[in-house]
Amino acid sequence: MGDTYWHLRLVNGLLTWTSDDRPAPDAALTLTMTRPQLLRLLAGQGTAGITMDGDPDPCSPGSSASSTRPSRTSRS
Repeated sequence: MGDTYWHLRLVNGLLTWTSDDRPAPDAALTLTMTRPQLLRLLAGQGTAGITMDGDPDPCSPGSSASSTRPSRTSRS
């Protein structure tokens, strides 16, 4: 049996998911893990052994995704 790729998207506060037999070409971050690693991650036990490829914080200043995030302005 081949690998399954789960695609999670968070847009405007809405989290959606799909599965596919290939990775998403436009993913900002790809995590590769085993089922036990996923369960440890969900239990709050950290990311030990999980491979991260991409930007782990796409909303941080200086990342490519942060330039598309709307800026906040305040009025006096």
